Amino acid sequence: MRKKLTTVLLLLVMFTGLSLLLYPTVSDYWNSYHQSRAIAAYTEGVSQMDAAEYGSMMEDAEAYNSRLLEKKENRYRLTEAEEEEYNSLLDVTGTGIMGYVEIPKLKMSLPIYHGTEDT
Repeated sequence: MRKKLTTVLLLLVMFTGLSLLLYPTVSDYWNSYHQSRAIAAYTEGVSQMDAAEYGSMMEDAEAYNSRLLEKKENRYRLTEAEEEEYNSLLDVTGTGIMGYVEIPKLKMSLPIYHGTEDT
Protein backbone atom coordinates (compact mmCIF):
# COMPACT_ATOMS: atom_id res chain seq x y z
CA MET A 1 0.00 0.00 0.00
CA ARG A 2 2.82 2.41 0.88
CA LYS A 3 4.58 1.69 -2.42
CA LYS A 4 1.37 2.40 -4.34
CA LEU A 5 0.92 5.73 -2.51
CA THR A 6 4.54 6.69 -3.24
CA THR A 7 4.04 5.87 -6.92
CA VAL A 8 0.86 7.96 -7.11
CA LEU A 9 2.54 10.91 -5.37
CA LEU A 10 5.57 10.65 -7.64
CA LEU A 11 3.36 10.62 -10.74
CA LEU A 12 1.39 13.58 -9.40
CA VAL A 13 4.58 15.57 -8.78
CA MET A 14 5.91 14.66 -12.25
CA PHE A 15 2.63 15.65 -13.90
CA THR A 16 2.57 18.96 -12.01
CA GLY A 17 6.19 19.68 -12.97
CA LEU A 18 5.55 18.80 -16.60
CA SER A 19 2.45 21.03 -16.62
CA LEU A 20 4.42 23.95 -15.19
CA LEU A 21 7.21 23.36 -17.68
CA LEU A 22 4.89 23.22 -20.71
CA TYR A 23 2.48 26.00 -19.67
CA PRO A 24 4.37 28.92 -21.32
CA THR A 25 4.72 27.07 -24.62
CA VAL A 26 1.12 25.88 -24.75
CA SER A 27 -0.18 29.29 -23.64
CA ASP A 28 1.88 31.08 -26.30
CA TYR A 29 0.64 28.71 -29.00
CA TRP A 30 -2.98 29.12 -27.85
CA ASN A 31 -2.80 32.93 -27.81
CA SER A 32 -0.99 33.09 -31.16
CA TYR A 33 -3.60 30.82 -32.72
CA HIS A 34 -6.51 32.96 -31.50
CA GLN A 35 -4.79 36.22 -32.46
CA SER A 36 -4.05 34.98 -35.97
CA ARG A 37 -7.67 33.85 -36.40
CA ALA A 38 -8.94 37.22 -35.17
CA ILE A 39 -6.64 39.08 -37.55
CA ALA A 40 -7.66 36.84 -40.45
CA ALA A 41 -11.35 37.51 -39.73
CA TYR A 42 -10.69 41.26 -39.50
CA THR A 43 -8.71 41.27 -42.76
CA GLU A 44 -11.48 39.33 -44.47
CA GLY A 45 -14.10 41.78 -43.18
CA VAL A 46 -12.13 44.81 -44.37
CA SER A 47 -11.48 43.27 -47.79
CA GLN A 48 -15.23 42.76 -48.28
CA MET A 49 -16.05 46.43 -47.57
CA ASP A 50 -16.66 48.78 -50.45
CA ALA A 51 -14.94 52.18 -50.66
CA ALA A 52 -18.05 54.13 -49.60
CA GLU A 53 -18.54 52.02 -46.47
CA TYR A 54 -14.84 52.31 -45.61
CA GLY A 55 -14.92 56.09 -46.13
CA SER A 56 -18.02 56.42 -43.97
CA MET A 57 -16.37 54.49 -41.14
CA MET A 58 -13.27 56.66 -41.29
CA GLU A 59 -15.36 59.87 -41.32
CA ASP A 60 -17.29 58.68 -38.27
CA ALA A 61 -14.04 57.93 -36.43
CA GLU A 62 -12.55 61.31 -37.34
CA ALA A 63 -15.73 63.10 -36.23
CA TYR A 64 -15.60 61.24 -32.91
CA ASN A 65 -11.97 62.25 -32.40
CA SER A 66 -12.81 65.88 -33.19
CA ARG A 67 -15.61 65.86 -30.62
CA LEU A 68 -13.16 64.52 -28.03
CA LEU A 69 -10.82 67.44 -28.70
CA GLU A 70 -13.65 69.93 -28.24
CA LYS A 71 -14.62 68.36 -24.94
CA LYS A 72 -12.80 70.33 -22.23
CA GLU A 73 -13.95 68.73 -18.98
CA ASN A 74 -13.52 65.03 -18.32
CA ARG A 75 -12.03 64.43 -21.75
CA TYR A 76 -10.65 61.10 -20.57
CA ARG A 77 -13.85 59.94 -18.87
CA LEU A 78 -16.48 58.74 -21.29
CA THR A 79 -20.18 58.61 -20.59
CA GLU A 80 -21.96 55.34 -21.31
CA ALA A 81 -23.26 56.71 -24.60
CA GLU A 82 -19.79 57.90 -25.64
CA GLU A 83 -18.25 54.57 -24.70
CA GLU A 84 -20.89 52.71 -26.68
CA GLU A 85 -20.24 54.95 -29.68
CA TYR A 86 -16.47 54.43 -29.34
CA ASN A 87 -16.85 50.66 -29.20
CA SER A 88 -18.94 50.69 -32.38
CA LEU A 89 -16.41 52.72 -34.39
CA LEU A 90 -14.10 50.84 -36.76
CA ASP A 91 -15.52 47.53 -35.51
CA VAL A 92 -15.76 45.76 -38.86
CA THR A 93 -16.29 42.21 -37.60
CA GLY A 94 -18.23 42.93 -34.40
CA THR A 95 -15.46 41.43 -32.25
CA GLY A 96 -14.02 44.68 -30.90
CA ILE A 97 -10.97 44.62 -33.17
CA MET A 98 -10.32 47.93 -34.89
CA GLY A 99 -7.05 47.03 -36.57
CA TYR A 100 -3.80 45.17 -36.08
CA VAL A 101 -0.11 45.91 -35.80
CA GLU A 102 2.58 43.99 -37.65
CA ILE A 103 6.08 43.83 -36.19
CA PRO A 104 8.21 42.28 -38.96
CA LYS A 105 11.44 42.02 -36.93
CA LEU A 106 9.63 39.90 -34.35
CA LYS A 107 7.50 38.14 -36.97
CA MET A 108 4.46 39.12 -34.96
CA SER A 109 0.98 40.48 -35.67
CA LEU A 110 -1.18 41.72 -32.80
CA PRO A 111 -4.85 42.76 -32.94
CA ILE A 112 -5.81 46.21 -31.63
CA TYR A 113 -8.94 46.11 -29.48
CA HIS A 114 -11.11 49.01 -28.33
CA GLY A 115 -10.35 50.29 -24.84
CA THR A 116 -7.96 48.96 -22.26
CA GLU A 117 -10.09 46.33 -20.55
CA ASP A 118 -10.51 42.66 -21.43
CA THR A 119 -7.08 42.36 -23.05
